[in-house]
Amino acid sequence: MQLVYLINGRAERIIKANAFDSSDIDAVKIDEKELTYYKNIIRNVKKSNYISLYFGCIDLDLQRFHFFMMLYIFLTTRDGGIIDELGNKINFSIPSFIFRYLPMFILELFVSGFVVIYHYIKLPAVKWKWLRAK
Repeated sequence: MQLVYLINGRAERIIKANAFDSSDIDAVKIDEKELTYYKNIIRNVKKSNYISLYFGCIDLDLQRFHFFMMLYIFLTTRDGGIIDELGNKINFSIPSFIFRYLPMFILELFVSGFVVIYHYIKLPAVKWKWLRAK
């Protein structure tokens, strides 16, 4: 049995475009906000013993949160991917997750921290300069 979490899009189109057997698929509609409830997602996959986990969307190019979707697949089934209505698919693989998604996420965390620290220092200096000029 396979589980498809529908972020957006229609289950019929996604199943047809990716040539899945509709009797072997459980489609569950969620929105992006529900991706933050990781315990619910992991519990739902593990309690029903799904073989693979897919995240369905309208178009892969418009989809955000690839890292978290791949992380859920890594933590639950180690088989699946992200699919869309056009038949495009990003298959999950452990080397791809470890050497592509994980370093990019760590880099994002580092750069975001740098931006926060930079503005934490710069904004008070700019505010002081404006107040001093008056």
